[in-house]
Amino acid sequence: MLQRQIDKVVTALKAGGSEKAVSGFFASSKMLKPDDATLVNLRKGLTNAFSIYGRVTACAPAGWNSYSAIVVSHQMVCAHEKYATRWKLTFAKLSDGWSAIAFKFDDKITDGGF
Repeated sequence: MLQRQIDKVVTALKAGGSEKAVSGFFASSKMLKPDDATLVNLRKGLTNAFSIYGRVTACAPAGWNSYSAIVVSHQMVCAHEKYATRWKLTFAKLSDGWSAIAFKFDDKITDGGF
């Protein structure tokens, strides 16, 4: 189930769809709704990254972090036409299943950690 959500984000990123990437990821979120200011700002940030670095051409997994049996994060690196970015998608296992809780990206590709 988590991999399916990740695959949807990657497909949307490659298509240049900041709206679909964010909305698709947070579709399972119990906390954030599509019009929340956090999601609006995230979509703007993605659109800005696409304008600076170009479209996403490929993404590769960089690992999983498990903070407990309840919270896990998937890291990946995506190549754009002009640069690379790193991504972190975080999920929490709630009483009724997995929920998307955080979506982070930046261009600090040579920094350690995230």
